[in-house]
Amino acid sequence: PKAKVIVKPYTVEDFSDIKQVIDDLRDGYTIALVNIRNLRDKDLIELKRAVNKLKKTTDAMEGDIAGFGDDFLVITPSFAQIYRNKEVEDMQ
Repeated sequence: PKAKVIVKPYTVEDFSDIKQVIDDLRDGYTIALVNIRNLRDKDLIELKRAVNKLKKTTDAMEGDIAGFGDDFLVITPSFAQIYRNKEVEDMQ
């Protein structure tokens, strides 16, 4: 078994790019930093579709997902939680 958690960056340029992110997340040892800028600039509908798919996968594995600025998503496995300050929690 793997002993270390991997923090791994990804760049998503179209919907098919999220497959690698999902595969790595399902392994359970990856914290994903997903750059969504290229997809956001190219196609907002595909961006929403990709984010929804990542959110459903994250929820199914009881992980956590959050936006980090305008260009990044942070996705963690079930044993990690993303810190949210009170201002962010009040907006949700």
